[in-house]
Amino acid sequence: MKKRLLHRLLSVCNSPFLYFSSLSSSSYTSLDLFVEIAVHFDVTLDYLILGKVETKKELELSKKIHDQKQIIESFGKQLLAFAAMEIEAESA
Repeated sequence: MKKRLLHRLLSVCNSPFLYFSSLSSSSYTSLDLFVEIAVHFDVTLDYLILGKVETKKELELSKKIHDQKQIIESFGKQLLAFAAMEIEAESA
């Protein structure tokens, strides 16, 4: 089961079979493989290798970034609506 899962994972990441054999024999694995897997699953290397989740501070900062993105998106929509009203007023 484990080997089948690893083989499927490597095929999804387009990694050669050599990586698969090194993983299944628990020998040295290239960092490139971990990077490919992390990118494919959109996770950090810390999470992939250590199972580490974000710290409380990282979660707070992520929330602040998300909130700021929402504000910027809302402002962008308002700006586009205002521009559309201006163009409509000029053509009238």
